[in-house]
Parts: sequence; structure tokens; C-alpha cells
Amino acid sequence: GARQVAGAITASTLTTVCVFLPIVFVQGLTRQIFSDLALTITYSLMASLIVALTLVPAMGKSLFKRVKPRSHKFMDGMLKYYEKAVRFTLAHRAISLIAAFVLLAGSTALAMSRGFSFMPSASSSEIQVSISMPKGSKMADTVKASEKLLKVINESDKYETVGAMVGSTMSIMGVGGSTDTQNATLYMVLKDEFAKQSNEISTELQKQADEMFKDGTEVSVSGGSMSSMSALTGSGVGVKIYCDDLDKLQKAANDITKIISDVDGIEKADNGISDTTSELRITVDKEKAMKNSLTVAQVFQQVASLIKSENTATSLTTDNGSAIDVVVVDQQKEEFTPEKLMDQKLTYTTTEGDEKTIALGEISTIKKADSMSSISRENQKRYLTVTGDIKDGYTTTDVSSRVQSAVEKYQHGSEITIDFSGENETTMESVFELFKMLVLGIVFIYLIMVAQFQSLKSPFIVMFTIPLAFDISVVSLIGFVMLCGVVVNNGIVLVDYINQLRIEGMEKKEALVQAGKIRMRPILMTAITTIIGLFSMALGIGEGAEMMQPVAIVCIGGLLYATIMTLFIVPVMYDLFNRKPMRAVSEEDLKEIDD
Repeated sequence: GARQVAGAITASTLTTVCVFLPIVFVQGLTRQIFSDLALTITYSLMASLIVALTLVPAMGKSLFKRVKPRSHKFMDGMLKYYEKAVRFTLAHRAISLIAAFVLLAGSTALAMSRGFSFMPSASSSEIQVSISMPKGSKMADTVKASEKLLKVINESDKYETVGAMVGSTMSIMGVGGSTDTQNATLYMVLKDEFAKQSNEISTELQKQADEMFKDGTEVSVSGGSMSSMSALTGSGVGVKIYCDDLDKLQKAANDITKIISDVDGIEKADNGISDTTSELRITVDKEKAMKNSLTVAQVFQQVASLIKSENTATSLTTDNGSAIDVVVVDQQKEEFTPEKLMDQKLTYTTTEGDEKTIALGEISTIKKADSMSSISRENQKRYLTVTGDIKDGYTTTDVSSRVQSAVEKYQHGSEITIDFSGENETTMESVFELFKMLVLGIVFIYLIMVAQFQSLKSPFIVMFTIPLAFDISVVSLIGFVMLCGVVVNNGIVLVDYINQLRIEGMEKKEALVQAGKIRMRPILMTAITTIIGLFSMALGIGEGAEMMQPVAIVCIGGLLYATIMTLFIVPVMYDLFNRKPMRAVSEEDLKEIDD
């Protein structure tokens, strides 16, 4: 028994292992996430092959001393129906192949039309609420708003733990965090029985907060679904706008934010400008200044002294060694407006040595403007990133495509450059890497089966069982890569046995039917045991289980598809491609060829 299937199961194991071998050629985030998975499966399969060829026969020697043939009514009945069905498919090959092709094409078109996402959202028991008060709010106002929202939260019995941090936010690994007293953060942990409802609870809490605060207070509820990958991939869609002119940069960012907000699938858009501060912008006319014996630096010095309202008198040192400046503020100085600044007199000395004055407005233009709190640069270019969150039920690539089409219609000057970023960029890069891994894996599978069958046609027949019914995330593509190595196993076992029967002298069609009947039980056992093993993962039971759920769903669906293909379509393909009679080649035949 071991000798009969040794070649087939060795080839089957190697085909599954080799789909993970190309991961050494894959780069980026995909390799970091899935390399451990590939190594674990490879080691497990190699160990199982050794056990199957050594330990199982050894144990069988003792356990199978008294094996009596038994009839099984259900299985016997199934085999009779299978024989009729496979003979029908062999007699109507065109109908069978058309049906298989329609199923294949339909499932592929349906999956591709939905686009891709990087990671599926997964439920989490943690919810976070960020409160941002209007400018000028005091610490007491922030505390009052937090307590108001906490009162609503504490009335619910869905939360196990509730906490609040007012005036500062936590930093992660030393990155981030602030001490702004106008901000507060609330943290909630749901009870276990409500963890699966976290998305609905977050949405409901956001509605309550929006109705509660109408005074400019911004409340953002996040959580409900795990966002651990967002830090790696960039959440949602992103549009980078490059321009050295800050005014044009801000205008373009606001315009594109409005465009993105109207795209179907976008929940909320942000212009990336963050808080702005009002400023008075003075532009000195160099020629006019030079005519009055003034330089831009001299104008700056005199303007600075005019508007300066505070001076550092001294510094105090605390017990822990930190220094605190003591500032004297001149509260008599009035707030400057563009009109008042224009009338301010600047002094200068002429070439003759006379001291004269001139109004600032005569040698410069003054206007009010908004200034960004921070400026980001990439490759020495100033830029802003406009982002958009994707609504539930929409895929990243689908929404990103609509956003790109809408933004490309935006009319902007030649000094502005627009680039697209966000999760879609990482997703498509990972999809490309996985497809590269998939193609290399299929090539290796084919070469292994060529060595097993000593034929170029038989491997092609077996590979016809590989389905293209994958889902719409990178995680599910990993399931499809695994599937390519798994689904060919039963095909290898079936084709190998068909060849054995034909070599023994059985007629081709009869060998196809008999091989299917004899191998049907192990084929079904292999598929069913694998499906049962994946069933709990496919149900997504437990917090965060949705992250790996697509792998199980793809594998289960693909195994069901491949089992039908193996039992019915593989015989049809074999019948089409192998028309010549088959016989074993002996050593004497080879010697005759050499002679």
C-alpha cells in the first residue's frame, strides 16, 4: 500500500510546499506578515510525509491483522450514482467543460468586480473617543464635556471598563502624544458578549455625541474594528498635493477635500491642514525700500520691535533642574491690524546723514492670512495629504478608483503636483507580490508533476482543478496560494492510479471510471477533514477572528469546487488529452532504444 501511493503523496506534499517557496522572492509587507505561516506549513507537511511513509505502515502491521471486508450501504449507493454520473460526463464532454468554464469565469468576474482590500476589518472590544474643544476653551470646559459624554456611556451596561484622559494623549513607543488641554480621550472596553457588536455600538455612540455637542466641539469615535494594519498601510484613500506656494497648497487641499467628500464610498474626508493660525503677512517692495535707504532686514527689525509685546526678564530654576522663563507682558500694546500696521512709521538715515520716517504701507503690502501649524516636505517639496475614510461594505481599490477619476478632473496649475497614496498603494503592491508568488508556485507545481508522471500533458490535466474563485483581500489571496498547492493533491492521486490501471491493461474509459470509484473515498475524506478543520475559522468565532476568516472561506470553497472538478472534469480532460494506449517501459525496452 505504501509503495503504491508513495510517489503520489510525495508529489502531493511537494506541490503544497512549493507554493510557499516563492515567498523568498517576495518583498515588502507581504513577506513580513506571511513568512512565518509559510515556514510553519512547510515543516508540518514534510513531517507528515515522513510519518505517512514510515510510522503509519509500521503501526498498520500490528493494528490491521484482522481486517474483514465490509459493505457500506450509503457509500456503495453513492459509488453507483457516481459511476452513472461520470459515464454521462465522459459521453458529453463538451457540456461538462462548458459548465466548468462558466462556473470558473463567473466566479472570477464576480470576485474581480468587487476590488481588493488589504486586511478585512476585525471586531475589537476596545473603543476610543477623541474630544476636541473649540479654540479658546479652558481645561474646565474640556473636563465638563468629557463628564457629559461619560455620563451617557456609564448608563449603558455594555462596557466593562471606562477611562478618560483629559489634557494629554498617550504616545506609542515614544511617538505622538500631546499636552493640549483642549483635547480629551475616552477609552472603553466592551464586555465579551458585546465584542462582536462593536461596530454598531461605535456608530450609535458617534450619533449620540453628534447630537449632544452643537457648539463646535468635535467628537470622533474610533475602534469597533481592529485598525492595527492602518498604521502599516495607511487607512482609506490618500491624495498627496505638492506645491511650494503655501496659499495655493491650502486652496488645492480644501478643493480636493470637497471633491473626495462627494465620492460614493467615502465616509469622512480630511484636508490634512490640521489647525491653522491667523497671521499678518508683510511683503516688502525691495526697490521702494532701497530708494529710502532701507533693506528688508532693517524693515524686519523695526517691525519686530513694534509688534513685540513681551520680554523675558529672568529665568527660575526648579528643584528638578528645569528652567522656567519669567516673561513681562506689555498689556498696553494694542492688537495690530493691516490698516494700523500700514500707518506705522519706520525711521531711516539718508545718504546725507539726515534721519527721516516713512510709513510701512508705502514700501510694503500687508494682508491677513492663515498659516499652517506645520509644514511637511518630501524630496524637498512641500506637500499636504488629503485622506478619506472608507465606509463599511466598500473595498479600497473600488473607492480609490472612483476618487482618482474625480480628482483627475480637478483643474490646477502647473506648479501643483498630485499623487495618490493610502491603503490602496500598499494593497496593490501586496497583490502584485502575491500574484508573482502564485505564478512561481504554479510553475514549480507543474515541474514537480512532470517529474512524477513523466509527462507534459498529465500535469496540465491535474492543474485544471485549480479554481480562480478567490475573495477580495490580500489575506484571502494567501488562502488561494495555499489552495493551489492543496487542490492538486487529489488530482495527482487520481491520475496516478488511472495510469497504473491502464498500464495493467485496462481500457481507458473503464480505467477512468474504476479509478474514480476506488479513489473517491480517500478524495472525499481528504476534502472533508480539511473542511472540518477550517470550519471554526470560517465561522469567525472569537474576537479578531475575522482577520483570518477569508483564508478559511477561500480554502473551503476552493476544496468543494476542486473535489467536483477532480471527480468529474479531470476524467474528461484525461480522456481528451490521452488518446494513445499506455504500457510500461521495461529495462529491456530501454536497452533496445540505446542499441
